[in-house]
Amino acid sequence: TCNSLGIDSPDMLLSLLRMFFETDFDFSNATLIRPQANRGSKDYGIMQEIVEYVRQKQAPCSIDELEVKFVHELGYREQSLYLVTQRKEEIVRYGPGSLVHLEALQWAAEKQLQFEEQAAKLLAQVLATGRYYALLSELIERNSLPVLGNGLGWTQTLATELFTRSEKFSILGSARNAYVSVDNIQGIHNLVDLVYILLKNGFGGAEDLGSFELYLRNEGILVNKLTLYMLGNQQKVTIEGNLIMIKR
Repeated sequence: TCNSLGIDSPDMLLSLLRMFFETDFDFSNATLIRPQANRGSKDYGIMQEIVEYVRQKQAPCSIDELEVKFVHELGYREQSLYLVTQRKEEIVRYGPGSLVHLEALQWAAEKQLQFEEQAAKLLAQVLATGRYYALLSELIERNSLPVLGNGLGWTQTLATELFTRSEKFSILGSARNAYVSVDNIQGIHNLVDLVYILLKNGFGGAEDLGSFELYLRNEGILVNKLTLYMLGNQQKVTIEGNLIMIKR
């Protein structure tokens, strides 16, 4: 159970799932309520100590290194470590198992704006071709993104993390690669909306599930399978046996 593993809150469970199983689930509709530790509290002090350790590295720092240092050697609670990963105002993920401080990236408001402008430019170009979304991987390949500090290069994980700081775009699918503008005229706000419009306009309303999953993987939307759990409780699409279809 969660308790036996030391997972004592829904937020910690969500943090762990996002960190280690990001490509297996779609978290676009998941909500994290971040704990507000008092500035004078022990938990706040521990989190600040971890943040400062990552800041001083001036480079990506692995979760394994932090666990050895703060959990095994110093005896801090694992919860403090994983809650640090949600401190988006200071810490972002650089790779599947690493974090980096924004200071190491030399990230600033003007770079965030430039990043978003380039994302909007690419999105406008792909929409003109008839596609409904752009890909962060394509954005990185253009070599038009802001230069990062300390000689660090762009990764898709980092782009996704910095992308979520914007309120202008939504990321869709378990690959955390496809994105749309929040005010798009197609009304695409989540994975279900995208699956619905793809089935409706490109597959005649229904398709073999395996073939459709392969299509979504090739398009940079999915990593593995498309499940009813990922679709959630909605009235647009359903999976029946080996067929995915629009609900009638």
